[in-house]
Amino acid sequence: MNPANVSYSRAKYAGLLCDCCKKEDFHAIYIEAADLGHEVDHRHPKHLGGLHCMKNLQILTKAAHKEKSNGELSDAAFERAMAVTNKQVEDMVGSLPPDLSRFAA
Repeated sequence: MNPANVSYSRAKYAGLLCDCCKKEDFHAIYIEAADLGHEVDHRHPKHLGGLHCMKNLQILTKAAHKEKSNGELSDAAFERAMAVTNKQVEDMVGSLPPDLSRFAA
């Protein structure tokens, strides 16, 4: 299966397709990237809420794509940690006695 179809199918399954592009719109960028020996990247990563949209795609060298992806994984780990921390704060605030919870805001 070609990379454009695989990426499109994954985005469709995840609910991350845009409303403005058609399936066949994606083939050209994947062909161009392959011809150059490069890769297609989502500027705003799908795992951080980015859509599979032509406006969100760019061609990067394999090394640049790997470096960007490694940084995004660090960002994603930080966001997950913050979500846990925020949940812990919400739980603590929710457990305050009613007369003190007005100070939590």
